[in-house]
Amino acid sequence: MDDDILGFNESKDADSPLNIPINDVVTENLAGLHQHWMNEYLMSRDKHLSEVANKLHADFLSDQENIRKELMKQFTEELLTTKKNLEVQYMATLKHELLELRRRHTIEISEAKKSQWCNVCLKESIFYCCWNTTYCSTECQHKHWILHRLSCRRGNNRAASKNNNDDIKCIQIIPVHRDALDISSDEPN
Repeated sequence: MDDDILGFNESKDADSPLNIPINDVVTENLAGLHQHWMNEYLMSRDKHLSEVANKLHADFLSDQENIRKELMKQFTEELLTTKKNLEVQYMATLKHELLELRRRHTIEISEAKKSQWCNVCLKESIFYCCWNTTYCSTECQHKHWILHRLSCRRGNNRAASKNNNDDIKCIQIIPVHRDALDISSDEPN
């Protein structure tokens, strides 16, 4: 019976199509079927390859966009961190500079307070007249004498100025030494 199914049995009829050699019919059918399946396979393969290529391309673009977004997020975070660090560093530097400027300013003010200043031109004075009047030069003392003689606290000068208002030779100018200056005293040493 297997032989009948496979087409090996020969028909009793000579004109029957089964009398054709089986190999030619099977070969022809198989060749047609093979050609049909090959065409179907190639079309299906091309279709699937195109779909896979399109899907891979879409996945690639999606991954590329996700990577770009992630890199931008990381860059933004790093930028903000760097900015924050720079601001902290700037504020620390600014605070340090302000402290240094205040320290130097305090020293300069202290030094300025230790000095006497000319009542006329405000240069550092080297000559002392009375308790709060000093001059940088005899020229400044002569310029200021007309105003100062009325309030000068030196007793001998006051008597001289009452006798002769134009006499400025009676003023003794005493050189001031910074370290030896005693501004609390009304009379010079």
